[in-house]
Amino acid sequence: DGDGIADATDLDDDNDGILDTVENASACGTTVVATGTNADCDGDGIPNSLDLDSDNDGIKDVIEAGGTDPDGDGKVGTGTPVVNAQGVPTGANGGAGLTPANTDGTNGADPYDIDSDGDGILDGIEDTDKDGVVDSGETNPKNPDTDGDGLADGVEDADKDGIVDPTETDPSNPDTDGDGVNDLADQCKLVAGIAPTGCPLAVSYTHLRA
Repeated sequence: DGDGIADATDLDDDNDGILDTVENASACGTTVVATGTNADCDGDGIPNSLDLDSDNDGIKDVIEAGGTDPDGDGKVGTGTPVVNAQGVPTGANGGAGLTPANTDGTNGADPYDIDSDGDGILDGIEDTDKDGVVDSGETNPKNPDTDGDGLADGVEDADKDGIVDPTETDPSNPDTDGDGVNDLADQCKLVAGIAPTGCPLAVSYTHLRA
């Protein structure tokens, strides 16, 4: 990683802020042994401890682990990180290293899981610009119900492609049709109506005279 600490004694060989011991022992959806017992979650022949995007979802490990990477190079901070004597970036929890969350509790921690929140939509589709920030029009790869309407993102985006199709509700908008009725309660989710059903008021004109 070019930080001046030899790999033999460097506790974070790729400077992503996650200790090698954590990366080498990580569980993942598909674990491929790359060197000895070191995990290689995306099967590209590069062990997680040297791979800046271990699950190959397009989002750098440092971002998925909750670190900062303003220049997008996959390493903590900007440029070559300042490291401690053990080779761990000081920007990673003061040199103690980052502790990646396992949002959905399955398939390993988020940097090693291509669907961190288990909603059926891949992380790289939810975070389209892969920067770890939930921008307008994106869903949150760390929250299975981004808009909090009670419907999982993968239910609203039925084909799980990150695009709101005409027959789908918007997983980033709790009231897709804008009628004031939450998508979960709305019985006419794609047609503006009135409370409590969210459906248009049925009007009969049979009583009218020409």
